[in-house]
Amino acid sequence: MKINLRHNNLDWLRLIFALQVVIMHSIAWLDKEEQANFDIFSWLGYFPGVPAFFFLSGFLIYASYDKSIKVSVYFKNRFLRLWPGLIFVTLGGLLVVILGRMFAQDNSGHAGEYAVWFFSQITLGQAWNPSSFRDLGIGVINGALWTITVEIFFYLSVPVIHLIEKRFKHTVHVLLVLSFMAFGYSEGLLMHVSIGDKSLYEYLALTPIIWGWMFLVGTLVYKNLQYIEKYFKYTTLGFPIILALILLDIPDSILFSASGNRLGVVYFFALSSAVMFLGFGTAPKKIKFDLSYGIYIWHSVVINLLIIVGWYSVVNVMLMTLLIASISWIFIEKPALKMKTFSLRV
Repeated sequence: MKINLRHNNLDWLRLIFALQVVIMHSIAWLDKEEQANFDIFSWLGYFPGVPAFFFLSGFLIYASYDKSIKVSVYFKNRFLRLWPGLIFVTLGGLLVVILGRMFAQDNSGHAGEYAVWFFSQITLGQAWNPSSFRDLGIGVINGALWTITVEIFFYLSVPVIHLIEKRFKHTVHVLLVLSFMAFGYSEGLLMHVSIGDKSLYEYLALTPIIWGWMFLVGTLVYKNLQYIEKYFKYTTLGFPIILALILLDIPDSILFSASGNRLGVVYFFALSSAVMFLGFGTAPKKIKFDLSYGIYIWHSVVINLLIIVGWYSVVNVMLMTLLIASISWIFIEKPALKMKTFSLRV
């Protein structure tokens, strides 16, 4: 068996995982009685989108850098994939803030605060939210973007990791172990160490120090693909392992946790295995659009907008998010991607 990295179902998988995030976040902001009507979707928590995105990023981004002609090409491609859509959604978030102020009849000046927030959103401060925004919608205009911060730090670290590997071939293995140790134990150790109004752990949780092991599992899969390919048919074992861990209802731990972003390592490996099988082990079905990024970065803004105007429902969130994501894809993301120097579609 020979895996062709250009022929895959990853666009479909990313779309599914993005929709999982939207559904779970949308339900979370309903009242308790309304949430009960969506109990049928509770199983989606066992297939969390964020860890799957991190794994795929580790696989694809490292592959993209490895196959890039120049470092400049790598960073150009990363910029064109991420920032046009990010700037567009930040403009949308700013409009939601202004609308929220109008509904609250708040006419005080906020231009300086808006400018600082806008700059933070399009650089490395996606997780920062002014305290004065707390009375708007859910209180955080685009809370989902914390993962973009983690992604950007990973983008920046890949060339460094690749360079160090030339001198020390086990670099990825060592970094993976260190990151997993930080993931498993730093919260308990650092949650009470404060820097300003946040704990040291909360700052580290915006970097690959905590989440990097998930990326690096994907990186190792790419780096060892030639050896893994002959065993690829066994990646279907990810599904029964996932089912067994769910049904056994093993207490949460860094080994077996089966829902949310903080997956246990055993469950994460099973999920990653299933992702590889669905992505590369099944017949590729071409998709002419890629709405996953737009869906992910826009859904929190849409949730806030609908809460502010009083039209909030899960259905409305889904419909409006899909509509705006389509606009983002057609007019912002797709034109930007045409300027990329392609190696892989990532």
